[in-house]
Amino acid sequence: MQKFKKTIQTLKFLLSRVWGQKYGKIYILLRSAATAVGPFISIMATIYSGLLIDELTGERRIRTLVIYAVCMIVLPVVWGFINDVIYYICTTRFEYKINRSFEAEFYEHMSQLDYDFFDHPELKNLSGEAHEVVMNNFIGSVDFVCRIISTVLNLVLLLSLVTSLNLFVSLIILANVFLNYFISKKHKSKLIEYDGERHELWNAHWVYTYLLQANYYAKEVRLFNMAKLVVKKITKSSEAMDELKRKQDKTSRVAGGCTRLTGFIQNAFLYVYVIWAVLADVITVGRMSIFISAAGQLSGALNSFSVMYLDLYRDSAKVQKYIDFMNIAQYQCTTGDKEPHWDSDSVIEFRNVSFSYPGSDRLVIENLNLTIKANETLAIVGKNGSGKSTFVKLLTRLYVPKSGEILLNGLNIYEYDYYKYQNLFSPVFQDYNTYDMTVAENVALDDNIDKEKVEWSCRLAEIWETVEKMPLGVDTHVGTNIDPNGVEMSGGETQRLAIARARYHDREVYLLDEPTAALDPDAERKIYTQFHQMTLGKCAVLITHRLSAVQLADKVAVFDDGHVAEYGTHSELYAMGGIYRDMFDKQAEFYREA
Repeated sequence: MQKFKKTIQTLKFLLSRVWGQKYGKIYILLRSAATAVGPFISIMATIYSGLLIDELTGERRIRTLVIYAVCMIVLPVVWGFINDVIYYICTTRFEYKINRSFEAEFYEHMSQLDYDFFDHPELKNLSGEAHEVVMNNFIGSVDFVCRIISTVLNLVLLLSLVTSLNLFVSLIILANVFLNYFISKKHKSKLIEYDGERHELWNAHWVYTYLLQANYYAKEVRLFNMAKLVVKKITKSSEAMDELKRKQDKTSRVAGGCTRLTGFIQNAFLYVYVIWAVLADVITVGRMSIFISAAGQLSGALNSFSVMYLDLYRDSAKVQKYIDFMNIAQYQCTTGDKEPHWDSDSVIEFRNVSFSYPGSDRLVIENLNLTIKANETLAIVGKNGSGKSTFVKLLTRLYVPKSGEILLNGLNIYEYDYYKYQNLFSPVFQDYNTYDMTVAENVALDDNIDKEKVEWSCRLAEIWETVEKMPLGVDTHVGTNIDPNGVEMSGGETQRLAIARARYHDREVYLLDEPTAALDPDAERKIYTQFHQMTLGKCAVLITHRLSAVQLADKVAVFDDGHVAEYGTHSELYAMGGIYRDMFDKQAEFYREA
């Protein structure tokens, strides 16, 4: 009973979501109304076929024969045409729009999930299963209801007809249906278990095949001769999916065999009865035809009804995963409503901030205290793993501190509107991205593009000469995945493009996380000079391993094991003779020796 309630709740949830869409009401009503007529046309065709046989074996009245024949031929054709028109209108006018609406809602929710969502593999798997529901189950629920309407009407009409001919036969059919229901239920339960395994195996298979398809991995795959390892993993995951498919097929064959056996027993009894009834003059040949056809349709309708219910029960688990995914909390984007204010006196302050990544107790940031002032460039240096990049993610509200607080002008940053707060920053990350879009779109990241500003930004980032030589200039596609005529840019060019992107948005605080890692020394010097010029009068946070760039900063913070170990100007820190001086001298010595 609990499973039945859950199944009905699933159907109610799906239908209510479709009903609430802009075109949902008219779509459901049209489909339902069209579906309701079908059973009457079907039962009329069955009855008229029997009446036609009786007329042919009886009085043979031409006018009556013509009427029966016309009804049998014309009614299904006319209704079929009308039904096709209604279905076409529902599909082309409403169904696609409803699907796109659900898809947009799904991706909007995903885009607003907190950044730490990507630190949870189980949640990423959940998103894949939820997407299957978006693409299949919402509109599928309407199809299910339409089939329910059709099946119920069919059952009422056919049961009335068969019962009027012979009550005992109806009971035999019902007994067969109940037996098939329990066979199918066990079958579907087994398939539900296999569904989870299939999704995990397919995810692993996709990950490994992507290694051989993506440009990002192509160099290492070839230079390290990884193909043998990757192909072996692909084959292993494929073999696991094949084995699972064999289990599914075996389960389906057993269930199908049992169902065919029960169907054989039912039909044997049915034909023995109708042959006896005709020979004993209990029924006519025409009524025998009606009886056989109606009994077959009744059995099929009852079995279809039980299978539909079990399919919905199977889908309930998927729909619950969709609900779970859509209920994942969006903490970051829902906190705060204040308007952030930035001027020459603005200050961002970290007070005793600590942070550890999800699933780990190790503090990456521990009791960190640091102040960032407007009109000041702060350089952050330190060895790998000292917490520099994590600091930036905390600053920009990608992560939430485990303890302590981050203040902007004396207020906790979580009191500010999430999007307006993030709009204070123009970032250039070490792991920057280019997108399968035009150059202009890659710079503006918006469909409202100021092309003059794009050119200006590209000139500042020393990439304009390259863009000018492209086939379509700023309208040239970056990458060839979507546009075969697109261009593949070098690492240094794409990094300059990322720098142009930050310059285009020109926000209050520049975040530069190893922004020149892919550039040669001469280009690096030019970029840092430009950085210095474009951040005059602005705030900038520069994370770098190149200590020569530190001299452009007003203050330097040396990170060590998640906290600020040293803080001051380049000269002050060098004079201290601590971590910073040791790092600087080692790097300088390397260049002198080179």
